[in-house]
Amino acid sequence: MKATIEKAALLECMKGISAAFTTESHPVYLCAENGKVTFQTVIFDKEIYHRDSQKNKIYHILGRVYDEVPAIVEEDGEYFFNGKIFSEIVGKAYTDEITVETSVSKSVETLKIKIGTSEYEMPTGTKFPIQTPDTESSVEYSVDGTEFKNVIKNASKVCAQKVEFDDKLFSKMLHFFISEKTLTVQSIQRHKATSLKCTINNNPTNMRTEFTEYAVCFKPLFANISKDGVVKFSVNSRQNQCFTIRSLVVEMNQPDVEFPKVDNIIPKTFSTATVETKEFIQAFRQVAIFAENIYKAVSLKFVDGGIELMTYSDDDGSVANINVLAEIHKESEIVVNKEFLQHLETFTSENIQIHVQEGKIGIFGGENVFVQTASLRYGKPITTEIFREMQKDAAKKWNLNQNPTFETNHKSAA
Repeated sequence: MKATIEKAALLECMKGISAAFTTESHPVYLCAENGKVTFQTVIFDKEIYHRDSQKNKIYHILGRVYDEVPAIVEEDGEYFFNGKIFSEIVGKAYTDEITVETSVSKSVETLKIKIGTSEYEMPTGTKFPIQTPDTESSVEYSVDGTEFKNVIKNASKVCAQKVEFDDKLFSKMLHFFISEKTLTVQSIQRHKATSLKCTINNNPTNMRTEFTEYAVCFKPLFANISKDGVVKFSVNSRQNQCFTIRSLVVEMNQPDVEFPKVDNIIPKTFSTATVETKEFIQAFRQVAIFAENIYKAVSLKFVDGGIELMTYSDDDGSVANINVLAEIHKESEIVVNKEFLQHLETFTSENIQIHVQEGKIGIFGGENVFVQTASLRYGKPITTEIFREMQKDAAKKWNLNQNPTFETNHKSAA
């Protein structure tokens, strides 16, 4: 096998392929023929596996990534190699063209990478079952790349977080619901869930009930939508969800599990407050600076006239109080940790509704939803009682009356 590829095209290709890498020796398959070089790799989680009779780890293939680049192919052929090392070599190339060529010495086949006067040689990498990209589509629809990128970025803030006791599969998967004009992306952990929407540009063709829900591994999806343009979705004859950006194709196998429904934990029967989004985010951002206590906790108290945000620091005993004007429907109180801010910042609607009940908090803005059923620190729920006791201990330790208290009043109309 021998082929010459333009560096720029190969770099663009390897960006998409390398998004699936989870190990230092992640395998990639290369095939040169018909004036092009195609690449293929598998998506897997190194924590999701079973062992065979020889106690070897057998990883579960969650999906595949395919891409291709034009090339001058002098000799057809194929090869498996270490994708991470190959990507690093290509990234440091100093010429406009790169030549890849297989050679055999003493019955051992290697891959040579020629860059100008430099030459690298790579041994055969781990092999995996090859699968031909399936272009036969049963369902097709597309979304704007920029809008979709924001949705995936915000949804992945829930599933990207590592929590020891969470199901490892669900904690790295997004759930897609497709309707006539809307793509809903949901993500869930044991104590968090979010539901975000983006507009479908065209009516999905050949839509059937069994094609309306899909679970998708967020990592390669998020990494590859950094490219501009339209993201095209399809359901192929293997009934797997695919998305295409230019020549890049990501195909996700559907896990043989029932994905938990976000709707099951979204509160619907109570409402606590309505507040201006920007004002509330600004207030939370400011008070979170002082949340340097063991739980990184911030108290939210919903009282007549507004929301009181309070926290303290174990470092010096200082306390921060910020009041935000809001329309209060029901007085309540809850404690969240400072990481709550990153979920607040996903909302862009003018106002948000906040729902609090029995330790749960839900944020509703436009068609987007975020729900947190418990704030955790070191795996333990943070309650208002725990927060008050910890704050009292800090006050005694630092003799709080001799330390400054910071207070800011935000005036906003909900």
